[in-house]
Amino acid sequence: MHCCLCLQSSPGIDGDGTTLAMSKWDSDWSEVAFSEISLEEGRRHGASAGGYTLTTFFRVCPTCFHAKVIPWFVSQGARPTTYSIDL
Repeated sequence: MHCCLCLQSSPGIDGDGTTLAMSKWDSDWSEVAFSEISLEEGRRHGASAGGYTLTTFFRVCPTCFHAKVIPWFVSQGARPTTYSIDL
């Protein structure tokens, strides 16, 4: 997996050290760094389980997220929402 902007490779190792995590950018199991920008669109057919979805996504490393993505969104008038979680 690579960052769509700078092409940096992601180590993609999950907490157990063996599982490829789709948007994980750190290589240390004790660190957390996930990032992905995505849009999921679809249609359901009534209350039944039928339908479809189409997901479009960009994998972006934390460096590009802070240096490029956040400034671009802010330049468009958006303000980020941030929160912290004690683990």
